Amino acid sequence: MPAPLSIALVEDHEKVRASTAAFLRKHGHHVFELECAEDLETVVAGALVHLFILDLNLPGEDGLTFANRLRKIQPHVGIIMMSARASPDHIARGYQEGADVYLVKPVVPEILLGAIKSIRRRLSLAPLNDEGAFRLELSSLSLFGPAGKVGLNQSELAVLVGLMRSPKRTLDIYQVSELMGQTEETFS
Repeated sequence: MPAPLSIALVEDHEKVRASTAAFLRKHGHHVFELECAEDLETVVAGALVHLFILDLNLPGEDGLTFANRLRKIQPHVGIIMMSARASPDHIARGYQEGADVYLVKPVVPEILLGAIKSIRRRLSLAPLNDEGAFRLELSSLSLFGPAGKVGLNQSELAVLVGLMRSPKRTLDIYQVSELMGQTEETFS
């Protein structure tokens, strides 16, 4: 049996979110439940997410904008969009904004599971550790790279995650200091 995926389920309708999360957990996946895109930082808190399942109509940042942003900062992440919007224009826009799969609600659970399995195959083909690449292992707080393994503390991990989530892969001094629980003066 393949290793479970870490899935962020972003759905504002509580009953749909709860039933979908329960189904995914029943099939062995680890699920982070989010009501909106803005909950990502507090709910996921630096964990590796393999797949995002996004509703289109979300409070705050909508699913299309969120998918576009995710695709730019995490090109290999899986993205499934689920929406009641079934017109060809809506579906095409979902794919244009970064969805791997667009499912029309109500979604048959077995079809969602099939889509996840398909994305898993693609994820397993994505480059995982090319020569010169780095890999972060959260379970052991370790960073692996061309020169070997380096242990990280929580502050260092927070900065790495902040860099990974930053659209341009940069952080200002005040952001680094906040992530490390320090004052900006410490770094001046």
